[in-house]
Amino acid sequence: MTNKEQLTEIRQEQSRMAKEQLKIADELSEFISKQDKFNQRIEMILLNDSETGNYGLVTKVHKLNTKVSELETDKKVAYGRATLLVGLGAIMWKVVTFIISNIK
Repeated sequence: MTNKEQLTEIRQEQSRMAKEQLKIADELSEFISKQDKFNQRIEMILLNDSETGNYGLVTKVHKLNTKVSELETDKKVAYGRATLLVGLGAIMWKVVTFIISNIK
């Protein structure tokens, strides 16, 4: 094989490799573009939008957890009050029945 043939073969190989690199670079660019769009969508879902005033998922979950916690506390307080009222009612009932039984 002559030097000229070797150079021609090297150039053809370089040309093929350059085309392959260009194809890979194009695919990578397309992937990065799609990934950026996906990341932006995820960010819009998760974070607050100051322009529209819409809450993101993180804020919504935090607010929901706060409300659930408050409801659980309110439920405990209501049960406590109901128990106290039942206890007071039972004591009042005993006092009334004791007074009635001593009147006779």
